[in-house]
Amino acid sequence: MLNLRKRASPLSQIGLIAGGRHPVFLPEIPQEAVEWVRAHADGHGATNIWAPYIIPYNNKYRLYYCVSAFGRKTSYIGLAESDSPEGPWTLVGCVVKTDDMTAMNAIDPSITVDPSNGKWWMHYGSFFGGLYCVELNPETGLPLVEGDRGHLVARRANYKKDNLEAPEIIYNPELKEYFLFVSYDPLMTTYNVRVGRSDKAEGPFMDYFGKELKDTTKCFEESITVSKIIRVGPEQRIARCLLQMTASTLWLIRGVCLHRIR
Repeated sequence: MLNLRKRASPLSQIGLIAGGRHPVFLPEIPQEAVEWVRAHADGHGATNIWAPYIIPYNNKYRLYYCVSAFGRKTSYIGLAESDSPEGPWTLVGCVVKTDDMTAMNAIDPSITVDPSNGKWWMHYGSFFGGLYCVELNPETGLPLVEGDRGHLVARRANYKKDNLEAPEIIYNPELKEYFLFVSYDPLMTTYNVRVGRSDKAEGPFMDYFGKELKDTTKCFEESITVSKIIRVGPEQRIARCLLQMTASTLWLIRGVCLHRIR
């Protein structure tokens, strides 16, 4: 399954960047997204496009993108299609939209296809309310049920304050399991990656001790993760790292690198 993602910086008129300037991703922020965000955020937000996710379907490519008001749940995940991953892109419509009245935040989509039945699932969510999963119509790329925002799959104990965002769902065909990678804590300080697993694309996702990631009575960060301080880099800087158990292998996750421990 092909997927391409760029989270580090917003996208606007420059387009996707990979080693230099490329043709325009979208010539402008889609008007429907701009209108939704600004109408529900006191006229603010919708100044860029975030977190694109591209996935092939038949002879086309589907591009999921996000428009948001920073620091709020007012967000919009849209869909565009093209015959080429380089575009040009044709707008298809809205996948999920949220505002301050909804529990979730429509940003950071990650798509997976269940090989056993062909069902499409989108995991999404950022900072507010936890992570959600909604079933998509394979033929359209939009929600199977119009207006559906999906169900909760992961949430921190103090979810109104503590950060949990940016799901990435990956299927392991050998283990026949889905691994849900998520980001914890503030972006500029102790940002770190954690993982849960499930035998179903839609969850429930469990930690190492078999507790659901959405179970706020058993704090995920206390039950699965062993944190330690190690020295890294030529400047011997201090970095906070994580030890994670996936399958029968222990991995060290640091930044965007994955290091096998045993």
